[in-house]
Amino acid sequence: MRSVVITRITRIALRILLILASVAVLVVALVMGWLFFYTSDLPNVHILSSFAPEAPTAIPEADICGEKVQVVAVPTNQMRDLRNALLAAEGDIDPSNALTHLYHDSFSEAGGKRYGSYSFQVSRQLFCEDHRGALNRALSELRTSVQLERQFTTNQLLDIYLNRAYFGPGIYGIENAAEQYLSKPATQLSVPEAALLVGLIRNPHRFSPRVHPDRALVRRNEVIDAMAQRDSITSEQAERAKSTPLGTIADDSAKPRS
Repeated sequence: MRSVVITRITRIALRILLILASVAVLVVALVMGWLFFYTSDLPNVHILSSFAPEAPTAIPEADICGEKVQVVAVPTNQMRDLRNALLAAEGDIDPSNALTHLYHDSFSEAGGKRYGSYSFQVSRQLFCEDHRGALNRALSELRTSVQLERQFTTNQLLDIYLNRAYFGPGIYGIENAAEQYLSKPATQLSVPEAALLVGLIRNPHRFSPRVHPDRALVRRNEVIDAMAQRDSITSEQAERAKSTPLGTIADDSAKPRS
């Protein structure tokens, strides 16, 4: 009699576990479907394709963080020094996808290498004027990041990131930054020049070569050292690059601050 009762209890427990497992699978399926396929409440990521052009393209009224700015978007896949500086400063390309960016952000060293989630950085910029609660915004950024990775290749995402990056007041995009700070196109950037501009992305005011040239020099050299650490350049090239003056052009509207 006792064995019969135990058998019945076991069967009931198994049925409950099966039901719970089925519900869990259904919930996961619904969440993944919402994450990957429901996009009506998200920005239209297709409009970002103009920031990943096959040839230099002028965008006269780009809307970035509520500003209407003129941007010249350029393909950067042939700009080896610029790309290497970016990956050294902001992290190597995430080998997986947007769903792992939280891990890489929380634990910057993964297997000895730091990764950057460029789709997530682009996504964050799309929500720079979103004043909803932190959780709602974070979920929207993550979902948009997934859509960006579905729509664009890694090379295209790097282009979009660099062509929409903020480099200082009214300066968006790597081409505009090269012209404004160095009076040359981005295709002509040397290693120290690429490191200087990429170093600005983290904090354009703090590392401004016009306002804080001492900080800009330190930040540039940090990026150069990071490039050497990931073998993008040799230690000899790094030392030569660090001995190079900033070489930025003056801006009469900028006054040095202490």
